[in-house]
Amino acid sequence: MGKAWGLPALALVLAGVTACGAIGAGRGLECTNIGADAGIGIDLVPEAAGPITSGQMEICWDGHCLTRELVLSPSTKVGATGCAGTDPSSACSAQAVPTGGKHGFAEVPGLPTTDVKVTVGFDGGPTRTVHLIPKLVFPNGPECGGLGPQGQLELAADGTVRVK
Repeated sequence: MGKAWGLPALALVLAGVTACGAIGAGRGLECTNIGADAGIGIDLVPEAAGPITSGQMEICWDGHCLTRELVLSPSTKVGATGCAGTDPSSACSAQAVPTGGKHGFAEVPGLPTTDVKVTVGFDGGPTRTVHLIPKLVFPNGPECGGLGPQGQLELAADGTVRVK
């Protein structure tokens, strides 16, 4: 019985692998294997981020809810840049400068591209709820197909959470 399924299963796997490599094919376009996790990110503006050390996010859709802990990391922006020469092969650099803000991302497998309810809380304090519609991301451009639906929120200086 195992042998009867062996050849069709192998053919299905090969067809899938071939299709993955063919995305964008025939148009002179090469798509990489870069991925994008499904989930919801949040940015905490510097005025709100200071005292916050941890967060939680509950994401609900179609009667199903997931709770995720938020690991918050310091946010940065690009600072001073420079190059060691003018030749195209010259080494260049940029400095990351802290903004005073923080950011986090909650991975949510199975996240739909329909309305989801997101409830966010920080350091055991009050929660805030918003609705958003996650969108597919295109790490290789639209010609290579969309991956992992994502949404983005922001904790504003006045303590409100809004969709970015």
